[in-house]
Amino acid sequence: MPTFQPVGDRVFGGRAQIAGIVTAADLTNRFGEIARPFTMIEECERRLHRRVKSRIAPDIIETATNKRHKDADSLTFGAYVHVFKDEKHFLLLDWPLDHAQFVQQVKDVAGIRNKMMHFSPDPIPNEWGAIDGLLAMLHAVDPLP
Repeated sequence: MPTFQPVGDRVFGGRAQIAGIVTAADLTNRFGEIARPFTMIEECERRLHRRVKSRIAPDIIETATNKRHKDADSLTFGAYVHVFKDEKHFLLLDWPLDHAQFVQQVKDVAGIRNKMMHFSPDPIPNEWGAIDGLLAMLHAVDPLP
């Protein structure tokens, strides 16, 4: 029985083509592959926002972001790096994590997020490990969904 072959398995006239029957299960699996990084980043952002909002005062956020953000509700993913780069701000989170490693993880995921959200024509390399790493850290310190 013919099944879905991932794009690139067959090339006709210089273009990748689907060969065989594409089932609802095939489409569901492919959608899951595409949507997974978006949902993971959204979960990271939700967990960061919740903790920052409860632990870091708006005046600290405003100062750390050069007045670009007035409070936790206005922070973008990339702005968290600016808030956390000062270790005294990071310590306000009261999380038992390594400061430098955590900031680097947030920075890496912010870069991936920007590539994804700006729909660059260049393919995004498989960097899901960075997202998995940050999400694993956040799950360890923030068990709420």
